[in-house]
This record gives sequence, C-alpha cells and structure tokens, in this order.
Amino acid sequence: MVLPPFAPGEIRIINPSKGRVRSVQLGGGRIGFQDPDLVYQQMRPDGRIVTIRNVFISREPAIERLTFNFGTNRINDSLGQQVGVGNLGLPTTGRIAEYKIQTSTWMPLGVDPRRYRPAVNEEIIERVIFVDREGRLRVVRTSYGLGEKYDLSKYGGRWRSWASRALGLPEDERLTTEKLKKAQVSREFILKRTIPRG
Repeated sequence: MVLPPFAPGEIRIINPSKGRVRSVQLGGGRIGFQDPDLVYQQMRPDGRIVTIRNVFISREPAIERLTFNFGTNRINDSLGQQVGVGNLGLPTTGRIAEYKIQTSTWMPLGVDPRRYRPAVNEEIIERVIFVDREGRLRVVRTSYGLGEKYDLSKYGGRWRSWASRALGLPEDERLTTEKLKKAQVSREFILKRTIPRG
C-alpha cells in the first residue's frame, strides 16, 4: 500500500507504544523517562522527514508505568532498573507552562502546608503516589483551590479511600492511618502560581 505524501507537522506511527518505560540519567542526579518502543516519523517545516525514537514522556504517565517490587522493596522501570523515590517528585527547579493569556508555575512547597497562606493566584496541590497489591503505582492529586489554605479535614477521607483501594480492602473494612500508610509511596505538596501574560 502506498501512503499519501506527508503533510507538514503530520506524525506517522512506525512502532506503537507497548506501555513500557525506561529511566535515563540526565545529569546532576536527575532522571527522565522514555518510551523504549514508540517510534514515529514527522515532517519538519523545512520538508525533512525525521524518525523519532526513545521518546521522552512526562513524569506522571511514566510513574504509572513503573512497578514496585515487594521482594526487593524497590521501584523498577520496565527494564528492571531501579528508580529512587526521590525521582518521582516534582523537580526542585519546578515546572513552567505558558498559555495564551497566562503562565503557570509549579514549585515544591518547602514549608509545612498548614502554615502557608496562598495568595489569590496560588493553590496548594497535594500529590500522593500509591502502590496497589500488584505493584502498580497511581498518582493522586488534590487541589485545595485558589487562595485556599491547606485543610486536611476537607479531603482526608479521599486519601483513606485511595489507600484502602490500593490495599484491596473491602468497603466496610477500616484500618488505622498507620496501616493505610503502607500503600503510600510518596507524598509532596506543590505550590501552583498563575499570572497573566504580557
């Protein structure tokens, strides 16, 4: 079968993703995550057709491709390489996203969230990674709202529900917080700040 000519910017999948992930050293103690299977071709604005391999994927989808090995008590990528818990969080340099009318920044909140009072353009985000009985990781994010203080009583039940689900508990079974924490791999607080552009 003869394919039609490429359109500028068009992407053609050569080899689809198999849902695997590989961790790679980026230097300075940082790691990134790649899809080791996905291969695609793309036409560049100058008309060149390039083949892209080892595509970098963002952190949260990558985390959900990692597995927890209960035998070694370690997190591994799809190739069996160890990934430290410290590499699952938001980088200390944060993240910036620019949109048409605003810019958003995400930075680790370096203080106790109970003591921080967000400005009207800021929100505290609690980001928890849970592991289930099969060793699969799940990222759960909770925003406390623009200008709203951190209040565990608002969403504490949600954390308990996710932890119970990860441990495979029946709906009516209740465990202490300490026992539920066995399902929690990591927890961090992020400050998201949004400002108008221009």
